[in-house]
Amino acid sequence: MRIASLRFGLTIAAVLVIQIAFFLYWHGDKVKQYAFPESGVINATFANFHLEYEIVTNFSADRCKGKQLFIFVMTTVKFFAQRDVIRRTWASKNHTADALVVFIVGKDEKEENMKLMREENERYGDIIETTIPDVYNYTALKIHAGYYLHTKYCFDVPFVLRADDDVIVLPDRFVHFIKAGFFNNTGKAIYGIIWTEGKPVRDPSHKWYIPPEYYKPDTFPPYVNGPAYLMTRLAPKAILEKTKETTFFWIEDVMFTGIMANSTGVKLIDANGIFKSTIPHCLLSQTTAPNQSMLHTPTTPLSPIGFEHLDNNDQTVVSTNPPVTYQTNAFSSHFQLPRPSSRQLLTGPPNGHPSTPPESQNTTSNASNSDGSPSPKKKGVISKFFASARTLAPVVAIGTAVLKLGEYLADGSDPIGDISNGVNDVIDWATS
Repeated sequence: MRIASLRFGLTIAAVLVIQIAFFLYWHGDKVKQYAFPESGVINATFANFHLEYEIVTNFSADRCKGKQLFIFVMTTVKFFAQRDVIRRTWASKNHTADALVVFIVGKDEKEENMKLMREENERYGDIIETTIPDVYNYTALKIHAGYYLHTKYCFDVPFVLRADDDVIVLPDRFVHFIKAGFFNNTGKAIYGIIWTEGKPVRDPSHKWYIPPEYYKPDTFPPYVNGPAYLMTRLAPKAILEKTKETTFFWIEDVMFTGIMANSTGVKLIDANGIFKSTIPHCLLSQTTAPNQSMLHTPTTPLSPIGFEHLDNNDQTVVSTNPPVTYQTNAFSSHFQLPRPSSRQLLTGPPNGHPSTPPESQNTTSNASNSDGSPSPKKKGVISKFFASARTLAPVVAIGTAVLKLGEYLADGSDPIGDISNGVNDVIDWATS
């Protein structure tokens, strides 16, 4: 009887040990996978500026699984119409099977706008609400939030696209290029329209005036045009790690894709064949433009007529702007933001571009290519075994215990007494 009770006690102890081991492995893996809080304070620290903000929206890394492209759209709380049109056109499920699209917003002064935005997000679940002031001069901080989201939650997604809400993107076209190997995802790179020889305006009366204390050199480094650009997954992370050494100012494309990219070895690659800033004639005739994936013309407001006219052909680049035959200006009032006082620290130009576009747009490398950067670690055989087995562990453990209990009850034994005797026997054996 003592042997039977000892066997039963050891069996129960072994089952408990296995159960605890699987429990710790399961929850430990969760901690490793979600090491960053789904909401919490984020420090945006620059050499001359610091802001603590929060991502209010709960965001799960599960949303990024299997995606090839992470798109974050810069918008403001009150731009309800723009988001609605985007959802119904290029960000619809028909175009985003392999892409995740989210809208980055800040905090609006009007509580009614915040209430309506949150109701909108309850319906669609694609808005990332932050506590960043929702004004133009803090756009760079919302980009910081977009970089943060990808780096902390979606780092396995190989490409990141930053876009304004007056830009049309064809996600499925981008994914096609990604799968075809058109973009190299092994290094730190930014693809887009490259501007060179840009110069800061030094006239204090000019709306694009940049004080020397914000930026001393007479020319900007090459940078990528701000309305939209594509990044490999290593680029946002590298740029975020450089913010503390960089002076913050409001021209975000110069700051992120020029100054910080230049100091972190991020390569700029000219892709003006797929990034367009004007409406090509092929759109007006509704012929195909198979090489283009993004179009932006900031001088014409967003129009649903433009979308309806252009979105029917899957091979046609879609524009946020209506064809010239249409003069619809339905949402123009949503595109004007009040300009902050010139006394405020972050006052800047209304469109973020300090100089005229360059005559030539050539590929440039800010530093040596970093193609040798390490890839994310892959799970080993043991980890894969535990990953597949851990869901069955509770069932196996409980089933074993029930079978043993049933066996003892069938024999007319006293399982509680046997457990007690077994534990005592184990203690006596261990201390002898």
